[in-house]
Amino acid sequence: MNRRIVGLAIVAILTLLTSGGVEAATRIVPDQFPQIQNAIAASSLAGDTVLVRAGTYIENIDYLAKDVVVRSASGPAVTVIDGSQPADLDRGSVVILQGVGNGARLEGFTLRGGTGSRGMIIGTAKAGGGVCVSDNRNLGPVIEGNWIIENHADNGGGVLIAGAVRLRGNRIAGNVAGPGPPNIGVGGGILLDEFDPPVSLARRVISQNEIYGNQATYSGGARLFGGGGPYFYEFSDNLVVCNQADLIGGISAEGHPEANIVEGNTIVFNTSPQGVAAGVRVAVNEESSMLFRNNIVAFNFNGGIECKIYGPGWGTPEFSCNDIEGNNPDFLDDACGDVIGVNGNIREDPMFGQAAGCPPAAGDLCLASGSPLLPENSPPNCGLIGARGLCGQIGIADETPAPAAERNRVSVQPNPFATRTTLVIDLVMQAEIDLRITNALGRVVAEENLGTLHAGRHRWIWDGRDARGQKAPAGVYYGEVQAGGRSLVTRLMILR
Repeated sequence: MNRRIVGLAIVAILTLLTSGGVEAATRIVPDQFPQIQNAIAASSLAGDTVLVRAGTYIENIDYLAKDVVVRSASGPAVTVIDGSQPADLDRGSVVILQGVGNGARLEGFTLRGGTGSRGMIIGTAKAGGGVCVSDNRNLGPVIEGNWIIENHADNGGGVLIAGAVRLRGNRIAGNVAGPGPPNIGVGGGILLDEFDPPVSLARRVISQNEIYGNQATYSGGARLFGGGGPYFYEFSDNLVVCNQADLIGGISAEGHPEANIVEGNTIVFNTSPQGVAAGVRVAVNEESSMLFRNNIVAFNFNGGIECKIYGPGWGTPEFSCNDIEGNNPDFLDDACGDVIGVNGNIREDPMFGQAAGCPPAAGDLCLASGSPLLPENSPPNCGLIGARGLCGQIGIADETPAPAAERNRVSVQPNPFATRTTLVIDLVMQAEIDLRITNALGRVVAEENLGTLHAGRHRWIWDGRDARGQKAPAGVYYGEVQAGGRSLVTRLMILR
C-alpha cells in the first residue's frame, strides 16, 4: 500500500546513477540549459536529473515519456513554472507526465497558469490545468512537495490523473474546473478518472495533500473515479478544506471493480449551494467496494455525506471509525444505513485546537488535548481519526530542529496498533533514507525510498497493509530505516 512521509526537504543535490555502465547526468537550469524543457529533451537515461534553480520559468513541460527527475533546488516558494503563455492547444497543462514509469519525479515547484490538455477524457474538453498524468505504468511517477495553484481547465482544474501516480504532500489550491455544459466542470482540485488501456496493478495514491479553495460545477476538491480494470485508488491523510461546487463541495469517491480506500482525511468547511453533498458523495456499483474509514467529515455547509447505490442489492461502502458532525444535515439520505454508533463511527465535536482559515496555515485543524479523535480517546481499535493529530506534534512540512542527540533514531507510535501507525525518524544530519517493514520471518511487507531528508524529525505513516493492498496479519513486525549507511530498527505489533 502507500508508504507515506509527512515531510519533504527540497535540496540541491547532484546525483550520479548508473544504468548499463553509463553514468546518468544532472542537467542544471538555467546554468546549462535556458529552460526546463530543453534539459528534459537532452536527457536520455532513466535516472537523469534536471535540477532547476530559483526563478520563474514561462513554459509548459512535457516529460516526453522519459523517467527523469525534475527537481527544484530551492523549493516552490521561489521556483515557479508558469504555463500561461500562448501554447499549443494540446499542451496547455503546465506539466504533462504521459507514458512514464516509477522513476519519473516532479518535486518542489509552484505550477500555475495552466489551461489543460485537449481530448484526455471527454472529447475536445481540456483537462489537467496544472498537471496532466496519463497512461503511466505500475506505481507511476511521484509528484511531491509542489504548490499547484490558480490553474483553470474544463475538467481537473488542478490535476488530471488518468494513469498510475503517487501524488503526495502537495498544496492544491485556488484551481477551477469549468463552468460549462454537462460533463464539464468536474474536479476543481483533482480529477481522477479511468484510463485505457488498463495497467496491471497500477496504483493511484493521493496522500498528505492540502486541497483547499478549489471550485467546480461537480466536486470542488476532488472527484475520484475508476471505470474498470485491475487498479484501485487510495485517498488518504489529506486536508480537504474550503472547496466549493454546485454539487459536492469536498470529494466524490466512486467505486470500480477493485477495492478503493478513503482513509484518514479531514474534510471540513466545504460548501455546496445546491445542497448536494457539501462534504462527500460515496458511490459504489455491484462489483465495487469502498473502505471509508478514520475520516473527519465536519462543518460542511449544506450536507455531510450522500451515499449513492446504483441498484438494488448492490454493494455498500464500509464505514468505520469516522467522525461525522455538524454538517447540517450530516447525511443527505439513508442509502448507506445508520452508521453512527456502529463500527466505531461517532458524532462528536472534533475539538480542533486550531481551526482552519483559507488558506490553512501550518498546524490548522490539529486536535486539542482531550479531543475524542486522538488515539487515546477514540473508539476501540480506531487510532487517530482525521489527517492531523495533537497540536504541536504534527505538520505536513515538518521542519523541527535536529534532535538533541548524537545519533539517528527511529520509533513508532502508537504501538501496538490496529489500523495504522507512524514511524518517527530523527536525523542528526541530512541523509538518504530507505525504509522497509519486515515480518518476523524477515520477509519484506512494505518498503519505500524516501529520498534525501533534512536533519530533524520526519514521520512516515503505515496503514498495516502490504504492497498488494492486503491487510498484514496480526503479529510482530520490524521497521528498518537505512540512514547514512547505518541501519535503525524498531519493533511493531499489529493487533487485529
